[in-house]
Amino acid sequence: MSAITERISISIQGTVEELKIPLKPFLQVLKEQPGYIRTRWGPQFEDMQKLELLLDWESIEACETFKSSPQFAERMVEMKPLLAGVPTIYYISFVPYALDDVIDSVVVEAITFTDCSAATGDTIRVKVEKARGLSGCTDLVSGLAQGDNAAGNFVAMVGWESLEKSKEADKGYTEGAADVHHVNYNFPVEGFRGL
Repeated sequence: MSAITERISISIQGTVEELKIPLKPFLQVLKEQPGYIRTRWGPQFEDMQKLELLLDWESIEACETFKSSPQFAERMVEMKPLLAGVPTIYYISFVPYALDDVIDSVVVEAITFTDCSAATGDTIRVKVEKARGLSGCTDLVSGLAQGDNAAGNFVAMVGWESLEKSKEADKGYTEGAADVHHVNYNFPVEGFRGL
């Protein structure tokens, strides 16, 4: 099986600083799980009450095994008071695999298209690929989402040198998208190095 990315979108009560207290032990436990590859997380630029996590796994089965573990249940009890609703969670098979040049960018533009089939996903991928030639774009990945919360979603992640470069770019490649926002997946939080 090929690697898969789990995308988790969370609305939080309070601040990111308050969330880091229960999030750090969650990420520490996560690091020890069989099949876990890496995590990137951070708030949306447009709304600091919305946090996104990208967790890379060797397979969906590895992720599901972790979610059925006592460690996962314990960590979720600690995080629940800070959640402002149920997180949106689904899997994406990025093409190419979630590149460091994208997710390690200063700004990542997250674009979600809904009601897509494999054929329309291919058409959207061609349209989104146009961002690669724009000034300030570091690279991009895209793919169809899987899971109950995302059937028919096509997701693209476009890396940018800055938020300004993204805002200045010709946004023709986002036409028809249900959601477009920017995420800082390298959000600096003291004590989180290596997580």
